[in-house]
Amino acid sequence: MKKFILIPAAIILFGCSSQKKTDYKIASLNNTECPKDGECTVRLEKNQRLDIKQDEFGSIYYNLMPSEDKNVIVYEFSRGFDEQLQDSGYREHIIIETDKASPEVSLSNFTLEHANVLFGRFCFCKGATGNFKIKQGNLDIKREGDGLRLVLDFKIDEVPQVINSLDIIIK
Repeated sequence: MKKFILIPAAIILFGCSSQKKTDYKIASLNNTECPKDGECTVRLEKNQRLDIKQDEFGSIYYNLMPSEDKNVIVYEFSRGFDEQLQDSGYREHIIIETDKASPEVSLSNFTLEHANVLFGRFCFCKGATGNFKIKQGNLDIKREGDGLRLVLDFKIDEVPQVINSLDIIIK
């Protein structure tokens, strides 16, 4: 009889423990200024991870793959697109994979190079487009209130860039 009373009491006691919220739903720009001549967006790809690959020419590409342990933040800057022209416009994106279980990180240079953080530049700019691993800079993701704050400052040597810093809130 005592065993039957202890089991429900243990379920209630341990089943009601509080946990940190890690199921974020939205990402938004915080202190990031979008250049006046373009549009900036940010979105959270929930339960996705980056599958980064390299083709036979050394170009980097990626696919989003399902994952219960990861989220991906996608920031995009674009300008000058004309629906009538195939190669018109200019676009940059920054893709950052985060770990749901332990999203807080502080990475710089060498450690940032080994994280799944990409910069992409796409335009009619012969030889100066594609995706690139971010190897120089700092990425800090810290808890702030009921969400996370992501701050990224970086530099790409391979191609010119318009965007070199982000400040994003994830809730």
